[in-house]
Amino acid sequence: MMALILAEVPDLISGNTARRRFAALAEDRETIAVAAGQAGDAYAEREHELSHGDAQKLAEAVLSGDRRAVTTPGLARKLSAFALVLFRVCRAANALQHIEGFDDGFGGHPDDREAATGDEGAEA
Repeated sequence: MMALILAEVPDLISGNTARRRFAALAEDRETIAVAAGQAGDAYAEREHELSHGDAQKLAEAVLSGDRRAVTTPGLARKLSAFALVLFRVCRAANALQHIEGFDDGFGGHPDDREAATGDEGAEA
């Protein structure tokens, strides 16, 4: 699958500083893929794939409190990738405005990324 990479972040779970995680929009412009691979490689290992429709249904189910949806393996990674891709597409289309002085530092909450462990939603 060829895809347009719209987000690239370090893979903190692997402990490998060269390993990256990607959120990409597939050629069909309907599917968002989450993949992992080494920085600079031409190919990455696909971890998750989600269509617009499935992402919307999953997000609605989670928001409504559906216990099965909340325990979906890879839930946070799937919906985070989808949010990142949609955010980047919206910004590219000038559909969002920049607010001067906005503090995007997570409201002073401590950064727990260094303590990242296994994938969320694995417990049933």
